[in-house]
Amino acid sequence: MSIVDDYCEAWDACSPINPDDESRTCVVFSISIHVSFIYPPPESEDEEHDFLNLVETEGEERVFELERDVLINGDEDKSRSTVQEMLSSMDVPERPLMVDIILDCARSMANKESYNDRKVLRMNVSVSVVGDEQEQEQDQEQDQESETVELEGPASEESIQALEIVRVVEQQLCGICLEEFSGGVEARRMPCTHVFHGHCIVNWLHIRKFCPLCRFELN
Repeated sequence: MSIVDDYCEAWDACSPINPDDESRTCVVFSISIHVSFIYPPPESEDEEHDFLNLVETEGEERVFELERDVLINGDEDKSRSTVQEMLSSMDVPERPLMVDIILDCARSMANKESYNDRKVLRMNVSVSVVGDEQEQEQDQEQDQESETVELEGPASEESIQALEIVRVVEQQLCGICLEEFSGGVEARRMPCTHVFHGHCIVNWLHIRKFCPLCRFELN
């Protein structure tokens, strides 16, 4: 049995009418959805300890705009499939209860007489989904792959040429070739303050645009 459960909350986020809303040709719902994923540690007898070791992702937030009649039109199946498609686009698995919560909030807002003159009905939704250990590993692998792709490619020539030329006084090793700096050898310092042989770091940055020691990224 999991020590945490899926969570979903939807609430009315309408503020004073925005003048820009008046230009709309039809009434729309503007739904801001924030999704995070929680990964419990392997279950043990110490549930309090397990709770303290929960891992929660930073989450993702998107805003969806839908015509009012798409959600409040009497076609229950279409309304439900529309909401589920929004959640699925943010990797939320099929959760009928979450769909119910969002639709209930939409119906409540649509029925408010004070909103009859509004062209935009704003709603906030917060979702937390409990994943398993395998899903966590897959997400971590995807994050690592995304980070690798993002850092692939060379740094710009402007960034390389802008590296500070320094004289190394203390005995230390170049973090790329692992050889000591010797007198008269040009050294270059990255913005992150790490120092390398000039030819070593220039050759490195012509292939990868990050510091080999701390992964500080150059443009």
